[in-house]
Amino acid sequence: MQNTNTNLFELGSIVATHAALNELERAETLPTALLSRHAAGDFGDFGKYAEIKLTAREEREGALATDDGAKLNAWGVRHAGRIISKYVLPTTDAVVWIITEQDRSATTILLPEEY
Repeated sequence: MQNTNTNLFELGSIVATHAALNELERAETLPTALLSRHAAGDFGDFGKYAEIKLTAREEREGALATDDGAKLNAWGVRHAGRIISKYVLPTTDAVVWIITEQDRSATTILLPEEY
């Protein structure tokens, strides 16, 4: 996926587990739809980048200052950290995670139990 004006960060190589792809198919959800949301800063249950506010300490210290998933994602976007989105799929209520690595070399779609 190429970085466009709506993407906050590069996704790198995109991979997905078979189990995650099966759940997406059952929920009639395209992986590209969730990847677009993730790259644009809509992190599902971890909030929307535009709405996440960091304190000065959280901005400086990242994971040393907070364990809040939304705030860690905002810090990750600004400081090249890992970014994790959590989406609950329609109709099946299955949960899918999308994780972009710190170095932006890869993004993985997987189920939480596969982590």
